[in-house]
Amino acid sequence: MYDDVTLRWPGETAESISFVEKRVPRGLQRLWEDFDHDHVAIVGHGRLNKVLLTSVLLGDVSRNEKTLNQGNTCINALDWNPAENKYTALVLNHIEHTRRGEA
Repeated sequence: MYDDVTLRWPGETAESISFVEKRVPRGLQRLWEDFDHDHVAIVGHGRLNKVLLTSVLLGDVSRNEKTLNQGNTCINALDWNPAENKYTALVLNHIEHTRRGEA
């Protein structure tokens, strides 16, 4: 699955990475269209985060396993520029909050 984004996990409801890539950015776009807010928080699993981020930042979801780390409970922050129809990464894979109390 890491090398072929069109493969699906077995099962009727499984989605390929390429299918998720088509669906998720459209959902993100709907958030901007349907709600009058400047800030939106999205909570997702690491795989979904990778698909979304590589799609909107790199334009190539096939690179998601190879170029983008997403640690547990990481924080990503993106800036949306509607005039340019472009996302810019402000923070990616911020995990400093998971290191509190370490010696």
